[in-house]
Amino acid sequence: MTKKTVDKLLELKKIRKEELEVRLKEVYDLLESDKEYLKTLEELFKEHKKRYEDGIRKNILNIGEIDLYNKYFSHISKSIKEQKKVISERTKEVKIIRENLVEAYKDEKVLEKLLDKIIEEKKKIENHREQKEIDFLFLSRFGGK
Repeated sequence: MTKKTVDKLLELKKIRKEELEVRLKEVYDLLESDKEYLKTLEELFKEHKKRYEDGIRKNILNIGEIDLYNKYFSHISKSIKEQKKVISERTKEVKIIRENLVEAYKDEKVLEKLLDKIIEEKKKIENHREQKEIDFLFLSRFGGK
């Protein structure tokens, strides 16, 4: 593989790595937002459940209000369940992106090492060529006498 080819591959891998880093941040921020929303839903549920239980205990709720509370609890329970599902899917997405990002870092390091080896090999070849020239010049000046 030539230096130019490895340079291009390395450039592509760096771009891919940067894209993954940006995507990871986006998805992670969404995950945190989803968790906050779930927390809010759960707090609302607890707050209204307490009001409902107080109303039942004090016998101040009529049938219409009890029915309304039950519909609300059903709705918010469904929302909490859906939000937990969203969080689970988002968590899986974060995990996949992280794994891909680790692979991208590994690929980049491998290409950097390959590039270093190519550069080192070119230096060796150039040094060897220069040494041959020096030897030739030395022998042609001093070796012929």
